[in-house]
Amino acid sequence: GQFMLLILYGAIAEMGFKSRQHLMQAGFQLVEKYNYAVAPKLTTKYGTRNYVSEKEFYENTDSLFRYEVGGIKVGFNQKQISDAVCDKTNSLLTLSTKDISFLSEIKRVYGDKVCLIYAYIDDATLKSIISSLDGITEDEAQVRLDTGRDVKQSYLQFKNIFDHVVIYSGEGSVFDYRNLYRQFDCIIGSRTMADKAKVRYADVFISYTRRDSAI
Repeated sequence: GQFMLLILYGAIAEMGFKSRQHLMQAGFQLVEKYNYAVAPKLTTKYGTRNYVSEKEFYENTDSLFRYEVGGIKVGFNQKQISDAVCDKTNSLLTLSTKDISFLSEIKRVYGDKVCLIYAYIDDATLKSIISSLDGITEDEAQVRLDTGRDVKQSYLQFKNIFDHVVIYSGEGSVFDYRNLYRQFDCIIGSRTMADKAKVRYADVFISYTRRDSAI
């Protein structure tokens, strides 16, 4: 079947961490982003960030694929995207940022080889997740809440480029983690079945003369 780059947008805090873990267990390889700490307000509670120097950051990222969140510049490059699309494995790129105009360009270039998913988390659930973090500062809590709000607004602005939406509304709700994973699995399954349906089979008769039989 056709391999794809899955871009997960808006999966924040614990919901983002658990989503990444589930998709990686399903066989997706994470596209690593470069991070340059300017005035960081975000902790690394949900996995380590690949921090590099300012020079390394600008040498290894393309201007189109750079953004800033919580005092951290984040970026990746065009080669990472093309490798993710063309490599013989499914790849996963996660991001939560206000400006996602570059996603339109990725979809324009690679089309159906890129699956773009928006992860919706309601404000109350996001606030609950953030407030339950150990040792979180007011600054970090505000950054995470602001990012959640910006993500919703950006999704509404660019919703035409998204292929799917998944929903998480907290444990004890219908849209808990178990059913969040089920949503991911259904998307992956439907894409796999669609790829198989595109494969055409035919009977082929090869005609040749005796002098070509060796060939």
